[in-house]
Amino acid sequence: MTLDRDDTGFVRAVGVRDAARMWTMSADEFRRAIGRRLGWNLVLSESFALERRGGQLIFRGKGFGSQVGLCLDGAVAQARAGRGYEEILRFYFPRAEISSLSFVPGQGSLATRAKPARSCR
Repeated sequence: MTLDRDDTGFVRAVGVRDAARMWTMSADEFRRAIGRRLGWNLVLSESFALERRGGQLIFRGKGFGSQVGLCLDGAVAQARAGRGYEEILRFYFPRAEISSLSFVPGQGSLATRAKPARSCR
């Protein structure tokens, strides 16, 4: 197996070779394939390394997720340091608008009453 990494060290693609051929899959496809076959708790993020020991592959990794969005551990650390929820949300989502939603029981769920989200670019 070979790992193709981006400039920050995260795995972008995994090259897999068997006796007859070689193919490449994205890091996300690889994580999903491993999850389906061996369990979802083995490769938790795209920050991992592989080591071959005889007929075994050893996964060494860190992190939980896709490297996009809010890091729970980081948010908790910021809260413990005294930052408020708005400051923490602005740190992770700097271009997001923070506002309040009201919900009136019996008038549908927020999901059915919410305006469609605009895509982020």
